[in-house]
Amino acid sequence: MLDRASFAPLYHQLTEALRLEARKLKPGAPFLSENEIVSRFGVSRFTASRALNHLVKDGVVHRIQGKGTFANGQNDPSLHDKRILMFVRQPLSEIVASQDYMWADMVQGLVDGVGSTAQLLLCPIPRDANEESFCAERISDPSVHGVVLLSWLGIRRLVRLAVNQRKPFVLLNVKDPALRERNNVLCADAEGARQAVLHLIRQGHRHILYIGCADRPRPREWIELSRQVGYKRALAESGITPDPGLTISCARITDATRPLVERILDTRPLPMTAIFAASDPVAIEVLAMLRQRGLRVPQDISVIGADNCAASAHTPPPLTTVSKPHHQMGKVAAQMILEQLRNGFAMLGMRLLPAELIMRESDGPPALDAAPARCVAAGQ
Repeated sequence: MLDRASFAPLYHQLTEALRLEARKLKPGAPFLSENEIVSRFGVSRFTASRALNHLVKDGVVHRIQGKGTFANGQNDPSLHDKRILMFVRQPLSEIVASQDYMWADMVQGLVDGVGSTAQLLLCPIPRDANEESFCAERISDPSVHGVVLLSWLGIRRLVRLAVNQRKPFVLLNVKDPALRERNNVLCADAEGARQAVLHLIRQGHRHILYIGCADRPRPREWIELSRQVGYKRALAESGITPDPGLTISCARITDATRPLVERILDTRPLPMTAIFAASDPVAIEVLAMLRQRGLRVPQDISVIGADNCAASAHTPPPLTTVSKPHHQMGKVAAQMILEQLRNGFAMLGMRLLPAELIMRESDGPPALDAAPARCVAAGQ
């Protein structure tokens, strides 16, 4: 039992007590839940959670989302020589410096999730290599025990190869309808967008411009990944008829799409009182374009982005945004691949993580004198 008169911190005593309990169990055996620890040791939930997190970090136990916590035996030495391969399409320095900040965060989550339990190897793909052949050869390598795959051309064939060889694999943010249930870790982007637009509507906005990837026909079950679907849902729930003139289809602001955005921003009176951009880089670019026109955010117009990139907290003003749990997605992917390494190849379905609206300073109620004008569809 714990000695509350001891100078040793309570959580440290609890951690060591739980470590001894875990070592009595066979690898994969169910371990105590937080509630059971609270009841058995008479500690707070915070202390129980802190001690469990310490054991997970040390590799003594592991968590499986939706199932519970399980023992690894003697620090799960059976996984120490297991090699997990993740293919890298470009130097990490380029990824961090580019708009692929999301990918870098997911990789860090994967690194943190695997920790010292197994060997995680980042495998750069040579620029002159045939990507599919290069990856297929390494997936088939007997010294590779598991693979993490992201989306690119040929990924369906690589997944089929892994399945046929019963090689443990996990997909990270792969938005391919055919691979929806194939050990895929994704984010509920549609719900995140819906919450952002509903937030604007509750503040009084009725004319909201959407800037993002165009919606396209897709299987019904796949619409949870479309931010434009979330935008439309919020309007429909609020009794607002979508205005086709308040949609600009573009993944980023380029020389080709900039005139479409400028055309709407130069209309007087403005046809909208708020903008929802389906990515932070687009929202940040829009903020700069509004400043160039002397428009104040949020006094004249509100702006919300999506993805919660590092720069979004430092824009003038700081950007309200929908946070996609990139780091947590990487950690969940690590849990799925480690579970297969422990228990054998398996199809574990999809893990759909929730998004979160991060409130900052770029949104507010519409100006009292705002009088949105009619706007023809962008590009007409």
